[in-house]
Amino acid sequence: MRTSYLIMLACSSALMTMATPLYAQETPVGIDPAQASTAAPAVPANTKGNKTSRTTDAGAASPDKAANLSEVMVTATKRAESIQSVPVTVTVVSAAQLQNQGLNNIQDLTAAVPALSAQSGQPIALQIRGIGVPQNAQTAEPSVGIVVDGVSLGNAMASAPQLFDVARVEVLEGPQDTLFGRSTSAGVLNITTNAPDPSKAEVIVHADQGSRDSYTHQAVLNLPVSTYSALRLSVADTRQPDTVYNDYQHSWGENRNQSARLRYLWQPTDKLTVNLIADYSRIFEKVGFTDFPVYQSTPGSTLSNLLSLCGLVPTQDNNRTCTDGPSGYTAKSEGLSAQVDYDFGGTTLSSITAVRHLRAGGGGDADSTPVDIVNTNTNNINLRTESQEFRVTSSDNDFLDYVGGLYYYHSTNIYNALEEGEPLLEDGLPILAGQASLTQSRERSYAGYGEATLKFTPTFRGIIGLRYGDDDVSANTVRQLAPGALFPINGLAAINGRIDNKYNSFRLGVQDDLTSNAMGYITFTKGYKGPAVNDQAATNNVPVLVKPEIPIAWEAGLKTTWLDDRIGINGSIYHTHLENFQALYFDPASATFVYGNAPSVTVKGAELSAFGRLTTNFTLNLGAIYNDAKYGNGYFVGCAANFQTAADRCTTVVNPNGSTAKEANASGNPLVGSPKWKVTLNGTYTHALNADLDGFASADGVYTSRIYFDQAYDPTDTTGSHVLLGAKIGVRSHDGRWGVYIYGRNLTDERVPQFRFVTPSGTLLGDSNTYSQTFGADSFRTVGVSFDARF
Repeated sequence: MRTSYLIMLACSSALMTMATPLYAQETPVGIDPAQASTAAPAVPANTKGNKTSRTTDAGAASPDKAANLSEVMVTATKRAESIQSVPVTVTVVSAAQLQNQGLNNIQDLTAAVPALSAQSGQPIALQIRGIGVPQNAQTAEPSVGIVVDGVSLGNAMASAPQLFDVARVEVLEGPQDTLFGRSTSAGVLNITTNAPDPSKAEVIVHADQGSRDSYTHQAVLNLPVSTYSALRLSVADTRQPDTVYNDYQHSWGENRNQSARLRYLWQPTDKLTVNLIADYSRIFEKVGFTDFPVYQSTPGSTLSNLLSLCGLVPTQDNNRTCTDGPSGYTAKSEGLSAQVDYDFGGTTLSSITAVRHLRAGGGGDADSTPVDIVNTNTNNINLRTESQEFRVTSSDNDFLDYVGGLYYYHSTNIYNALEEGEPLLEDGLPILAGQASLTQSRERSYAGYGEATLKFTPTFRGIIGLRYGDDDVSANTVRQLAPGALFPINGLAAINGRIDNKYNSFRLGVQDDLTSNAMGYITFTKGYKGPAVNDQAATNNVPVLVKPEIPIAWEAGLKTTWLDDRIGINGSIYHTHLENFQALYFDPASATFVYGNAPSVTVKGAELSAFGRLTTNFTLNLGAIYNDAKYGNGYFVGCAANFQTAADRCTTVVNPNGSTAKEANASGNPLVGSPKWKVTLNGTYTHALNADLDGFASADGVYTSRIYFDQAYDPTDTTGSHVLLGAKIGVRSHDGRWGVYIYGRNLTDERVPQFRFVTPSGTLLGDSNTYSQTFGADSFRTVGVSFDARF
């Protein structure tokens, strides 16, 4: 970590030294200091040839405020460009939409982005176009990258940030490896927070108080330090609505997230911009990630009889548990970052340095019963990461626009796990069983990248991008019997693996301004997701090394504007073939989940979006996706509980140790967690009630088709199609100083589980036909009141 601090200081000092002769210059007249800088690259906006000042904030004009779409800026190409000029499918969720829909965390974004879905857990598993799985290895990278103010979180997903004091969220779809790196084979969530404003002191307050003991409290203090510098302190405290009740312990689960961010902006000249950011977050869950309701079990089985002690009869809507052991989870994350931008006139040089520290741990009772079968299933993570990026970005040139850079990433992780209990043996005598493990892992990555836009004519452009990198990943896991245990539950296999892999990814494309209101593009991309060591494998029957995931994708799109540039209607078609898809599946031989490779996955589909301001008072955001995602041939997984015959493509295999197991070829089955259809809609209407007050109304809806959660195509392990509806109405002052509202989410109280799976303790208890589920904040109706104020 000390190395990163030295790099940060060295870069800052070097760039500040170059700026010293200009130190006395002020922000240019006519430039709003509030728009002076963000963490996005301080480069000109490329809006089809219209040059703007370097200090224009890419987030200054959001979809909620922009008079026309040319003012809606994104940084999908690490340059500030109009959303209608970027040759990639991108959904922008503005600060206003986040607040209107009550989107307070990463998972909530699934209600605003059709291509985005999520599987709950620690860490959360994000998917774009169906691509992405939970990570069951400490060295595994996510398929969907999260970038906050220019800093990639990498595999520190357990500290996924709250969405507070955010200017906008850009969701980029398809492989984004060329510019954003190794953990973006499915796409990127690019989050830009609000920059400090040197022009005024301000306090902003937001509060929600909802049913099921839920609340959100947010506060912002903006404090000018000088004419060209300011501080911005943002804090948030959110409690998710209660979803799971433990009948044995007579208590609801609790999920809280507390966060703080301090930003310092210094822009002494029109050429130099410095952004310093410190952040902290704490996640606390009273019910851990091992406490999940059972929704199906065999009548008369041991599991069913144990559940009946709490009066539980598993049903599809069950949100009650019956466990006697403690459960809980906490995660603390701290980060420091420094971005320094210097404009040399035609090129901007940027340095982004970041260090992060994540400490997380918890778990608990994992047997779903009120007896000690597996009452302890806990882990602890101590993860440190550091990264350094140097980047050069061109101004809006006549023929060539480019961005290129060098990137370094390093992480170390110490992971401890303990699983123990007193399984009921045939003679009925409880004997302690279990094992403890220690995993030490390291990741190191170097990369160089570049992407250029060639302007062959005033309307026709070519795109070429390349990234070359070197990944070095290693992990070592040692296991031993838990203290006092006579035998292990899942084995004592030691894992030791390392892979050093050199890779390249590229992007080629063309785009053409077909008319003044329409742009078409075609891109071809080879992406990359880094390798991993299967460091949590319980047996030696699975491969130690997880191969890199390679997506080969093409996309064709059309972006159009209507109604005097107030409405955008965009569409795209796409096809992605992934080789060595990194997947998580249930291994019946060890009764555990295994992280490994599926030979291939094919994803194809189409998207349509319409957004903008239909009238002065009415804003619309509509999105729809058809996504056909299936596993390729040769991917063998454990047979589904109800499909155990040869007619179900289920066969018996003999493991190297002589044991037998049943497996099925998942070829042609839907990708886990990926709906075929999804539609999102949000509309906001305001109306002047008098000279001082405005009426406000917002409504949103999400339709999602059936989702499968088992690679072996088990109809029991699914959700049906469903619709979630929300609304918010109220009044606010005409000058925007305050507002009072009432809101509702999941108004029809549609019971929608986030994830379903075979109950892990079912096999141990002799009941293989049993399933459990997890719930999220929107799995139940929530109503409440909301208040906003700024001073």
